Amino acid sequence: MSEVKIPEGYKQTEVGVIPEDWDVKNFGDLFESSIPRKTIKPSNLVTFIGMQDVTENAQLAHQTIINYERVKSGFTYFEKGDVLLAKITPCFENGKGCHTKSLITKYGFGSTEFHVLRANSASDAKFIYFWTTRSRFRIDLESAMVGSAGHRRVPFSEVRSYQIPCPASKSEQTAIATALSDVDNLILSLEKLIAKKEVIKTGTMQQLLSGKTRLPEFATHDDGSPKGLKQTELGRIPEDWDYKALSEMTENKGLVRGPFGGALKKDSFVRTGFKVYEQRNAIYANTEIGKYYIDKDKFNELQRFTVKPKDFIVSCSGTIGRIYQIPVNAPEGIINQALLKITLNKNTDEHFFYQIFNSKEFQESITDSTQGGAMKNLIGMSEFKKSIMLMPSKPEQTAIATILSDMDVEIQALQQRLEKTRDIKQGMMQQLLTGKVRLAH
Repeated sequence: MSEVKIPEGYKQTEVGVIPEDWDVKNFGDLFESSIPRKTIKPSNLVTFIGMQDVTENAQLAHQTIINYERVKSGFTYFEKGDVLLAKITPCFENGKGCHTKSLITKYGFGSTEFHVLRANSASDAKFIYFWTTRSRFRIDLESAMVGSAGHRRVPFSEVRSYQIPCPASKSEQTAIATALSDVDNLILSLEKLIAKKEVIKTGTMQQLLSGKTRLPEFATHDDGSPKGLKQTELGRIPEDWDYKALSEMTENKGLVRGPFGGALKKDSFVRTGFKVYEQRNAIYANTEIGKYYIDKDKFNELQRFTVKPKDFIVSCSGTIGRIYQIPVNAPEGIINQALLKITLNKNTDEHFFYQIFNSKEFQESITDSTQGGAMKNLIGMSEFKKSIMLMPSKPEQTAIATILSDMDVEIQALQQRLEKTRDIKQGMMQQLLTGKVRLAH
C-alpha cells in the first residue's frame, strides 16, 4: 500500500494531517476547568436562558430578564461571553447551544442541562463556540453519552478530553472565528430579510384576497366611478366579487379523495409502472419521491383517481392541507388514500386558487379539530366541497396571483441563497477548523 504524501508545511497526527505550527490539544485546554460564581445583589438583573431559548443551529433566540432574587438554586451559572453547550439527548445531537456574547446582562443562569465553556486567556471564545457547532464534534461525542434512554448526557470530562487540531496562536483562532462570524452575520441578515418578506407577503394576501385593496385597473367602473361594496351573509365584499364553493370551481368529478385502503393492497404494487402519489409528494412539492407503482390493469381499474398535469394534490391526514400542482413532465399515476385531487375548471385561475388555498383563513376552515389531540385531519369530503372562497373575475384573479407569485419567487430565491450560504459555511468550517485553509493573522 502506497504511503500517503503529506503536503509541505503539514504533519501527520492522531487527529489527521494538520499544519506544522498547530498542536493537537484536548478541547478542555482551551477553557477554564471551573467557573467561580460572582456575588450578585438580589435586585440585580440577570438573564435566564432555557433549552427552548437556543436553536438547533446553536443560536440564542430568546432571553428572559429577571431579578436575581427570583433565581432558584441549582441553575447553571454563566457570564456574558461564555459558551453554552447542551449535554442531554437529543438536544446535544441536534446542535443546541450558543455563544452568550449578545447577553443583555453581565450575569446569566440557565438550564442545568448546559455545560458552560469559558475561554481561558490563551483561547478565543468564538473559536470554542464554532468547534461545538461542528457535526463531527457532536457525532464523535455521542458514543461517550451515559445514562438511560431518553436521558443520556455527555459528561463534561468527555468534552474536555476530546482532541482537536488547534492553532498555536490565539490570533489565528480569532481570525478563523471572525471569518466564520462574518458568514453567520450574513446568514442572520438573510433570515431576517426572508422573515420580513414573508410578513409583507402575508399582509398583501390579506388585502388583495379579501378585496379590501383593489388593483387600480379593477377598482373603478367604465365611467371612472369607484366600485363599492355589497352586503352578504358573510359580511361586506366588493360589489363585483362573489363567494364560490370549491365544487363550483372544479370540473365535473374534479374533487376526488383517494381510494379506500382495500383498493390498494400490498400485492397491488409492482417494480415499475404507473406511479402511486403519496402524502410526501404534496408535502415536499416533489413528484420524484416514492417507490410505489401499479400495472396498467390496476391503473385502468382506478381511473377515477388518476392525476394529470396541472391537477392539484392535497395532503389529508397528519400534515394536512399541503397543496402541490402536478407539473407538465410528471409521471402518469394515481393518488393514494391519504391524498385528494383537485381539477379546476376554466373559470378559475390556478395560481389565484393556489394562493387563496394556502391562506391562513382557508387552511383553518378545512381543518377538523373536533377530535382533539395533535393529530389533525381534513374535514369530510362533503363539507370540503362546500368550502368557500371569495372570487373576483378571472382577469382580476390572474392579476392578483401574478403579484403574489412574484413575491413567492423573490422569497424562494432568498431561501435558496440562504441554503447556499449555509452550505458555504459548513465547507469553511471544515477547511478552517482543521487548518486545510489558512488565514492571515
